[in-house]
Order: sequence, then C-alpha cells, then structure tokens
Amino acid sequence: MKRYICLLLALCSVLAAFGCSKPDGTQPTESYKEAVASFCNFLIYDIKDIRGFAPADFWDYMKNEEGFDIESDEAKANVALYIEKNREITVSDYGENVKISHKITEEKELNQPSIDAKLEFIGETYGIDRGRILEVKRVTVEFTIKGEGGELKNTIDILPVNIDGKWYPCTTKGYFYVHPYAGAAMAY
Repeated sequence: MKRYICLLLALCSVLAAFGCSKPDGTQPTESYKEAVASFCNFLIYDIKDIRGFAPADFWDYMKNEEGFDIESDEAKANVALYIEKNREITVSDYGENVKISHKITEEKELNQPSIDAKLEFIGETYGIDRGRILEVKRVTVEFTIKGEGGELKNTIDILPVNIDGKWYPCTTKGYFYVHPYAGAAMAY
C-alpha cells in the first residue's frame, strides 16, 4: 500500500512538471473529449477522486498485483490526502484561482499495427478482453495552467481509450494515467 502511494506521489510530480469542462474523476467519461478535459483537471488536481480515470479491471489489477484496494477506507483516505496535498502545491505555485484551459490541436490516426500493439498491451497488462476495447485515439493537447503566481503552457499527447463505451485517458504507451508507471511512460 505504501509503495503504491509513493509511486502515485511520484506520478503527481511528473504530471505537475507538465503542466477544462468539469469532469472530476469520480466517473468515466462519455466522450474522448471529456476524457481529455478530465485529464487536464487531473493536472491541477481539480478532481474529487481518481476511480473514474480507469475501468474496474484496472482497479482489480491494482488490488491483485499491487495490493492497492481503491475501495478500502485506507485507500480512500490516502487518495483524498494525495489530491488535497497536490492541490495545495498547485495553489502555492499558481495561486488560489488556478485554472487550466486546453484545446485539442491534432488528432492522429493510428495505423493498424500501432492500434494492435496498444490493444495487446492494455489487454495483457490489465486483463481487459480486446473485444471490450472499442476505439483508441491519439490526440495532441495544448494546455495552459494560469493563476496569479504564473502561467505554464505545454503540449502533451494523450491516448483516449474507449472500453465498454466509456473513455479513459492513457499515456501513449497504454498505461492508464493513474497507474504508478504512467509517469515513467510519459518520459519516453
């Protein structure tokens, strides 16, 4: 459990270095554009929860492989603390009225071998049947974090993935952004 929290905090540091409509992380989104907006809110920790950033299969994987049960009272308390502490860091960097804006600047068509590789990775890593993965997109997002304390502009490629009709933001390697390894995957 402590190992996962440390990895999650490390991911926060990476995400904060990079660095929307109002998806708050409590539920998966209905469109890939909402998944992108949800990810942007995650960048400034303007979220209530992280469960909506990955399907139930991922949380089963985390429980079985990493010992992190998102439904436990301890995990819920740790996630709330994680969001609160990182929101405080964001506010200290940008001020109380920090905002994020974003726009999708490019949608890239993935070729079939690339799609197959992503589907295989997601399926094998998280135990998600390939037939449940309905669509994969690759989008470039330009975002601006702005507040009294300054401004940051950056771009990032995101892989929105449709599983069972719901969209989840992934790294271009295929990790869900709440996976502890997502920060390392973003570096490539």
